[in-house]
Amino acid sequence: MADVKAEKKVKKTNAPAGPPDEDTRYRFIGFEVYPQKSEKFWKSDAETKKYIEKVRSVKVFSDWDRDFSMVHAPDFAFSDKVVLTISNLILLGAMFLPWTAYRTTAGFDGDNWFGLLGVIGGVLGGAFESSTAIGLCAICGLTIVILTPILAILGLLAVHLKAKDSESVVRRLRLVLRLNYLGFAAWILGIVFSLLGGDLAPLTRAGVMYGGESFNIVTVFSLISYGMIITLGMFYLNAIKSNDL
Repeated sequence: MADVKAEKKVKKTNAPAGPPDEDTRYRFIGFEVYPQKSEKFWKSDAETKKYIEKVRSVKVFSDWDRDFSMVHAPDFAFSDKVVLTISNLILLGAMFLPWTAYRTTAGFDGDNWFGLLGVIGGVLGGAFESSTAIGLCAICGLTIVILTPILAILGLLAVHLKAKDSESVVRRLRLVLRLNYLGFAAWILGIVFSLLGGDLAPLTRAGVMYGGESFNIVTVFSLISYGMIITLGMFYLNAIKSNDL
């Protein structure tokens, strides 16, 4: 036990009394490796220039690069450009397809985008008089009608207009594509509001006849045609593509 105490006392006695001096500290951290200014790595400016030109002349990745790496992937791929061009052209072309298909006293009838714009505007007031659900569905339909050409044109411009750099293109395109969530939300809300139900008094006064007198989700899907349904798919496609950018 006495030997252990004596050993601890010796270690404590041999410990430095304070911090090391400057010479010891500099020698420890390696300042003496280059006590003076280091020599140039290249022997001459000509050798430096030759090496730089050699590096710039290499057109392929080095052997340690993988065949494909997200580091080298473009911000906005050509495949995305093709997909978004097609989707927005389809959205624009859907305006000329039938949006509604219904049976009237005169027979079967329907409207494309241009005709539906006037129909919804005309029955909007009467729709709220009949039922809140019908009025809210009419507002959702009017929102889809208004957003369709706006988002299609903005989407095409965002894809094809030039910008100062690729990052600006992606940022602009992401913003435009996210606006398609508004059109998709209008669709979903219209379906939800149709579940509330109502009566068809304003529509029957306009000369439109249906199999029943109540308004519900079945009525909504019996009214709309494939031109309007296309917008649902294109709104969703454009919106989710914003998450890839």
